[in-house]
Amino acid sequence: MNLNYEIFYFLNNIAGKNETIDFLVLFFAQYFPYILVGIFVAFYFYRFYKSKFEKKIIKEFFIISSASMLVWFVSQIINFLYYSPRPFIALDNINVLFEHGNADSFPSGHTTFFATLALMNYLYNPRCFSSFLLLGAILIGVARVISGVHWPLDILGAFALAFLGVYGIKTFLLKK
Repeated sequence: MNLNYEIFYFLNNIAGKNETIDFLVLFFAQYFPYILVGIFVAFYFYRFYKSKFEKKIIKEFFIISSASMLVWFVSQIINFLYYSPRPFIALDNINVLFEHGNADSFPSGHTTFFATLALMNYLYNPRCFSSFLLLGAILIGVARVISGVHWPLDILGAFALAFLGVYGIKTFLLKK
């Protein structure tokens, strides 16, 4: 058995054993992304207000948001071109906390978006908020593996795509 399967089974074995843990995993896999977006938006509204309405804050917000959506869009193109069935389709007898899509597993779109959001934010705000966003991306990715809807390589691929996307955006689109 390969390492991807071994890590998947190890993490997925956490699910279905305890209602509280299942609730937390579902929370981070399905609902925390909305909260993280809300926190991101609130952070930028606060910075905009605190800076006495400097236009550069709005520009940062739109660059970070647009870059995250652009890299997410690339992940969706990869999903379309590369068939990768989700674990609950490919394997029997696993713990599935919810079903999501069928053949669009690699890379994880959720993790791609939030990792890109964190890394792009780091270009402008290398403080603990960027670390919080990155931790959120990691929690979302791991929770989606535990839930049985992604493979560990889907999450690693999402982080790799986010790093490459941010590097490309920084190098080619954000030249000063």
